[in-house]
Amino acid sequence: MWLPMRRTQLFGAAYTCFVLERRPESLLACRNVGHSLWVAAATLDLTGMVALAARTRPRLVSVIAVIGVLEVMAYARYTRPTFDPRVLPARSAALRRLLDERAAGDARVAASSPFAYVAMGARASDLWGADPTVLGRYGRFLALTQGWPLDAIVVTSGIRKVSPLLGMLRLRYLVNIDRNEHMMLQPTRLPELPRALLVPYWRVLADGDQALEAMRDHAFDPSRLVLLERDPGLVPSDGDAQGSVTVRDVSTDVLEITADLPQPAILVVSDNYSASWQAMPLADSAGRAYDVMPANYILRGIPLGPGHHHFRLEYRPSALPIGVAMTLVTLAAGAAITARHWYATRRERNGVR
Repeated sequence: MWLPMRRTQLFGAAYTCFVLERRPESLLACRNVGHSLWVAAATLDLTGMVALAARTRPRLVSVIAVIGVLEVMAYARYTRPTFDPRVLPARSAALRRLLDERAAGDARVAASSPFAYVAMGARASDLWGADPTVLGRYGRFLALTQGWPLDAIVVTSGIRKVSPLLGMLRLRYLVNIDRNEHMMLQPTRLPELPRALLVPYWRVLADGDQALEAMRDHAFDPSRLVLLERDPGLVPSDGDAQGSVTVRDVSTDVLEITADLPQPAILVVSDNYSASWQAMPLADSAGRAYDVMPANYILRGIPLGPGHHHFRLEYRPSALPIGVAMTLVTLAAGAAITARHWYATRRERNGVR
């Protein structure tokens, strides 16, 4: 990925970010990589010599296992003191205190590199963080806001450009820590979306790529118009009465939502969309089924007709039932094999007697 970028400004920006601006951390990382390569080369040479010698002396094969154990233990001991963890709780506590003083609520922050972990320790939501398992939609959206290629945004260490589109994700503060460990919050002053809102107007596009392209328009207002990728099955109204909506967090994976609408609208939840989110109606809800779809490419959209709606929005990964079934089958098979072995052993003992 990096070779084509050597001819672009992006490679220079990445080098400046990861190496020059992060000394002495980057220099220490390079030195550690060099040591690791020497250890790997020596281990490979020694293992190869033992493997060749084992062709005439088979007992030497066990030495390879000993080399593996010693290499793992030595490497683990060498890499254990990677950083001083005592400063981490203090940084997170300082951020939590600042957010509480400002009544930040469910607003999001963006921490500067290399402090992407601070928000997680403070029970806050960082816009990017340091998670390598980024959902594809989220990565493509962030790449759009930063003006970087997708492959580059996945390996970057933070948000560098405060795009107006980040207000859809409730970004309110940039977190900075100076050399004296002073925590500072810089307001972004972006027009934020609330946690949930009812949008009376929508536009259906052919696919997600068209939705991303439409959001490049500076006139795009996510509080007035929502971009969808399939027909919501509603007939839009000419009025502006939007109704009311409340959201209650039951857990990290479950929301309870209540909405009352005088006319059709799209309920937009300004949290990340995933196909695993499902909405289940509760007893007093006017709707019997709810469809969760991408809204503005990365948010959750739920079409609602007029009336009272009360439902649970729950994260249910499709692979979870498969995993549960496989676990139960494995446990049952293990129990059957154990019972059979126990029964056969008991019969054999009775026969000997």
